[in-house]
Amino acid sequence: PYVVRAFDDRLAVAPGDRVVRPPGVDAIYLEYRTDLIFTATEPLQTRRIVDYDLLSVTLEWTAGARGSMRAPLVRGSPYITVFYDGLTPELSSDPVFANVASLIGGGSRYEVTLDNGNTWIIYASAPITLIRSNNDVRADAPFTGFLRIARKNATASVELDAHRGAVPVGGDVDARIGAGVAEVTFTWQRVGTGPLLMMAMPHHQDTLAGASVTALTERTIRGNLVGITGDSWTLQWTLPAMGFQAERPIDPSFIPDITSALATEKGARPTAGDTYFFGTQIGRMSRLILISEELDDGATGGEITDNLRNDLAPWIAGQNADPLVYDTEWGGVVPRLAAFDPSAQFGSGYYNDHHFHYGYHIYAAAVVAKRDPAWIAANGEWYRRLHRDFMNPSDSDPYCPRFRSFDWWVGHSWASGLYEFVDGRNQESVSESINAYYAVKLFGEAT
Repeated sequence: PYVVRAFDDRLAVAPGDRVVRPPGVDAIYLEYRTDLIFTATEPLQTRRIVDYDLLSVTLEWTAGARGSMRAPLVRGSPYITVFYDGLTPELSSDPVFANVASLIGGGSRYEVTLDNGNTWIIYASAPITLIRSNNDVRADAPFTGFLRIARKNATASVELDAHRGAVPVGGDVDARIGAGVAEVTFTWQRVGTGPLLMMAMPHHQDTLAGASVTALTERTIRGNLVGITGDSWTLQWTLPAMGFQAERPIDPSFIPDITSALATEKGARPTAGDTYFFGTQIGRMSRLILISEELDDGATGGEITDNLRNDLAPWIAGQNADPLVYDTEWGGVVPRLAAFDPSAQFGSGYYNDHHFHYGYHIYAAAVVAKRDPAWIAANGEWYRRLHRDFMNPSDSDPYCPRFRSFDWWVGHSWASGLYEFVDGRNQESVSESINAYYAVKLFGEAT
């Protein structure tokens, strides 16, 4: 429910509910305004990522040999937690501290009210004395343990107090497919004592099985979150039927027009040399092959399949104009020329839109594989490398990260790669994202 910004010497935290619609603009956005800042009185010299997984990233700041400050940022946590090791904690604020009475004295729970109306609860893993200094709140001595903050609201205080001792430090995702059902499990890594409290987004709430729901709620730009207790969640989806052809056959009244259109379009060949537009063109050819099958037109299907095999051959051999290569720096498959030009091929060399681009290639391979097992036996490994680039499921793969494009927490893909977009990450094309995973499903069916 929060938004954070990591700087070289601090971690800034803002509420996640400042949703703004400017007058006369048909758009809403999340406005970032810092409420509280974690730092230390000792000068922090370095910041680095020390751990990450599918549900978290952990940042660490160090002050030389004097100590460190470490923050596990875990998706869905209703607290922001920072572990201090030998440093003196300091909390500052962009808004002015309006209420400081609760800051006086030693203890493990404080409340601070800001002049913007927000009240934050500060929890400590052990008693600590916090003293106000101008618009900072500082400990009176170095501290080893954690401080965590949570914004107080009408539903929050009791639940937040009750679960203050359990701290998430990471998480993993496991996915299984059964009889028409997909089951996804989030398992949180945690430290501390007591039951773990996390927050579920609306699409989690719709699919959670056997969840222990609390009264805690938070409003965000993605909907209202609710508090869930437990070290793991299980989410279940009923899967739709999926195959090369629609379950519904062609309406007989349309067959003459479709037959005529197929005869007109069957000779279309790819003219583009880049991964995306070449991909859309071979995707069109592949769809025409499947249409020919529905029309029981074996001759036309065979003609287009022959053309498609010929058009795919230079790419597989690395003899097309801009061959795909393995990028050792980021671990993925990229067009060779685009790797050095962030504007080329929609930023494909910088990992933009990979599932869009490669989804079309995998779709074409699936269609040919369905008709020609010998061809896919000879060439399937080339296409499996495209799979691994954007949806490798294994954390032991030394060449590609897990699920480069898919975000299991928000439940959809991201199109943006190594870019900083002014409006944040984007999905851009839902249809092409679905097409990519559909293509992979078909490839599996064919092979």
